[in-house]
Amino acid sequence: MHHRIKNHLQGIAGLLERHAAAYPMLEPVIEELHGQLNVLATVHGLQVELPGRELNLCNIARSIVETLQAVSTVPLDFALAEGFVPVEVHADEAVPIALILNELVSNAVKHLAPSAKQAAVKIEMKRYGAGAVITVRNQPASLPPGFDFADSRSLGTGLRLAKSLLPGEGAKLTFSQPAAGVVESVLELWPPVLNHSVNTVSEA
Repeated sequence: MHHRIKNHLQGIAGLLERHAAAYPMLEPVIEELHGQLNVLATVHGLQVELPGRELNLCNIARSIVETLQAVSTVPLDFALAEGFVPVEVHADEAVPIALILNELVSNAVKHLAPSAKQAAVKIEMKRYGAGAVITVRNQPASLPPGFDFADSRSLGTGLRLAKSLLPGEGAKLTFSQPAAGVVESVLELWPPVLNHSVNTVSEA
């Protein structure tokens, strides 16, 4: 089953590449779709490694960062807070959370100031009780004029997707500019998106 799904995903990716070659104007959209397929493949691969078990949030985030780093010239710095205790994501929410994280990191890379020589994106994960917070920080960058995450009309297709995938309970996503030239997106997760138990079967 794993090989069959993998082959299907590779086939879809191949079709997208053909369309990109035939219709250059669609390349940005096709690149986004290609990235989302990579996320699906990543989550499926983790599920195959741990059949019947919930996925570790750290493993999901780390895998997405590593996949994006392979195609990005911008350094992606993934860090866990000292003493971080692993936490599991509910099986039904693994794909939506992975797609949201992928969008936050890839969006942070995309909207860095183009002339910046020391551009970087930092991804930090912290725990608080039964919950977890993932902060994606890009610098130098700024939020576009009129940006309002609550108003889908001010969002690009990627962030509209992230907003639509955000679970109705156990998750919150916010954006801010805590300092000049710094943009932060903060994804807060707690049960039922995360499991109540803090003990997991895989290491952080």
